[in-house]
Amino acid sequence: MELSKGFESVVSNVKELLGEDLLSLRLFTNDGILLYSDSKGSINEDFLIASGSAIVEISNTFSKQLGFREEPSILLLGNDAFVLIKRLSRDTVLMMSVKGSYEQLSGKVSSILNKLGDFLK
Repeated sequence: MELSKGFESVVSNVKELLGEDLLSLRLFTNDGILLYSDSKGSINEDFLIASGSAIVEISNTFSKQLGFREEPSILLLGNDAFVLIKRLSRDTVLMMSVKGSYEQLSGKVSSILNKLGDFLK
């Protein structure tokens, strides 16, 4: 798949912002169609995309039942890395794996979510 110049620029900016701390970046639709991945055809790609889609839908259901005003981000925290899963638009989901602490990188992550969200609107 060939990326548009605008999207290519946004992805490049994300990669520059996180540098070597970015372990992987994937964008996919709610129904699991891969739009972008930098993992170069990982063996687990289909499983990760399907799982990410399911996690977002479960989170959306819980957030509606709990009366949240907006759909939350999903964070999977490890000792030295984290995975962020977030619906960026009505039908596009981001899954990003990052080395380091979410607390230390939350400003950069917020900036990335804003840039990608603005591009996809």
